[in-house]
Order: sequence, then structure tokens, then C-alpha cells
Amino acid sequence: MNTKRNLGSIGLLLLSLLLVASPSGAQKSLSDGVEELAAKLAKSYGDGQRGKVAIVPLRELGGGENLLGTYIAETLTNSFFEAGYRDIVERQMLDRALQELKLSLTGMIDGDSAKKIGKFLHADLVVGGTMTDLGGEVSVNCRMFAVETGQVVAVAATKIVKDDSVKSMLPKKVAASGGNEKSGAPDAEPEPSGETVQEAQGISFHLKSCSRRGTTVRCELSVTALDDDAKIHLYRESRLVDAKGNETATSIVSFSGTSSLADIPGYAGHELQLVRGVARTGYLGFEGVEAAGGQVPLIEIRFSGILSPGGATREVRDVRIQFRNVKVK
Repeated sequence: MNTKRNLGSIGLLLLSLLLVASPSGAQKSLSDGVEELAAKLAKSYGDGQRGKVAIVPLRELGGGENLLGTYIAETLTNSFFEAGYRDIVERQMLDRALQELKLSLTGMIDGDSAKKIGKFLHADLVVGGTMTDLGGEVSVNCRMFAVETGQVVAVAATKIVKDDSVKSMLPKKVAASGGNEKSGAPDAEPEPSGETVQEAQGISFHLKSCSRRGTTVRCELSVTALDDDAKIHLYRESRLVDAKGNETATSIVSFSGTSSLADIPGYAGHELQLVRGVARTGYLGFEGVEAAGGQVPLIEIRFSGILSPGGATREVRDVRIQFRNVKVK
């Protein structure tokens, strides 16, 4: 972990909440339930090493989202802050991480996803959990993960009485724009988005969408350095393979409206400067794609780069990222 401070003082502050809590297993109001979760997490974690924490919106046990899970995460964040915990990931950065890592609709946080979130945000601890509607109450379970290992380092549970305010938040899903909408089928699977995320050498590539105009396929791409600032070189030999097995090399790479490869004689790629945690979004263009259809079997991105994890410069060569069965609109 990056920060080596002790949770003891916070644990004492939060544990004081338990002295006035109702007996174990009894229903709590929403506010009392969240306070109990914070106190139990601190008690369970004990004197573990403290660092930056990311608190993820809780999910229904079946994987769905609703306003209650977001509310609990927000209130839990306030409880940690009021107890003196100042190193907490901001909601805006957390939303960006969930979007870039394609985790907003994938269900509850586990060890692997906690490691991805923590690595993206340089967090040391990730808090997530689940909610289960039991009729007259909602059972809430939280886990704290250590990003370095992906292991559970603290657990907490409570039962919240299902009053009118809780009922009003249960059937609503959180929209991607930050609003909310009614969900007629809470357990329904989300529509396929065609978005794909791959990671290599501490660089995340998010192939957000691809569209076809005539014989040209254009793909929106987001690139993020997860570990530290980096400079990468996208090769012109990146390629698209269509349904007939034909290969088409990248003809255009554009980030911030620049760098058409076809306009630079003898230039074999595109240099991209990356600031850790800040996504750069642009597009790749493949001209002369013959085969039609709603998807292509393979898009391969090749890059080299100069990475600086922990301040130490490291060079990598000819790294290949592959996206398979890519949807094309």
C-alpha cells in the first residue's frame, strides 16, 4: 500500500457508534444502518494499514443497480470523512473508473474488480457490497478489499427497515448520465453495448464503439495510463481482420483532432502522451474494409512505450492488444 497510517483512531471514533446501536440482528433505520456498517468495517479492519479508499455503490445481490446502493455508498463516504478519514476517492473519479473499466453494470465487486478499480485510481482499499430485499427489511453486506492482494480485509453487515424512503429507492436504477430511471424488470440483463476494455503494461484501452461508412470502419478508442504517466507509440501496423479473413491496416489515428497517419510520409505510428488516470479519447480508422456485417472478428492494436512506474523509466516494445468479435454499427 502507498500510505502507512494506522486506522486505530478512526476505529475508536466509529466504534463509539456501536455503543448506542441496537442489539445485533435488529432492524435499523437507514442512517443508523450505514453508521453501523462504518463502525463494523473499522472494527473488522482493526489496526490494518490505512491508505486511499474508494467506496463503490452497492449492488443488488443479483447484480442490479438502484438509488439505495448509491445512497448508502455516499452516506458511508460521509461517515468515513466525519470520522477523520480524508483520503477518499471523489465520486467523479470513481464514476470515470467504473465507466472506463466497464464495471457499472457487472454486479458486485469482487477481488479482481477491486484490484482493477484500485489500480486505476491509485487507491489502496476498495469498499463494495450487496443488498438483498427480504420483504420487510433490506439485508446489507459490505466488504473491504486490499487492492495490492485483492483479498477481503474487513466485513460488515446490517439489516435496514424497509420504510417508505427505502422503498422509494429500491426500484430505481442509476442511469449512466448520473440521473435515474424506472426499471420494470430489475433483474433484466443490460443491452449489449459492444464496449470492450483490455489492459497491458499498465495501459488501459477501451474500444468504446465502431461504426461503418461504406468501406471505412471508424472505432472510438479511450486510452488511460493506470500506473503512472506514460508516452506510447501506436503502430500503423495495428489491424482489422474482417469476416472473410482480410486484413486492413490502420489508416488514421486521431486524438484531439490530430495525427492522420496518411498525412505523415514515412511515419509509422502516432505518439500519445498520457497523464496517469486521465483518459485520452480519439479514434482509429480502417479504410478499404470489404466484408460487410454487424461485427468483425478481430481488431488488434500494437504499441510500444516509455512507462514510469514509481518514477523508474521502463521501455516496452511491440505490445499487442486484441479485441475480438467487435460490434460494428
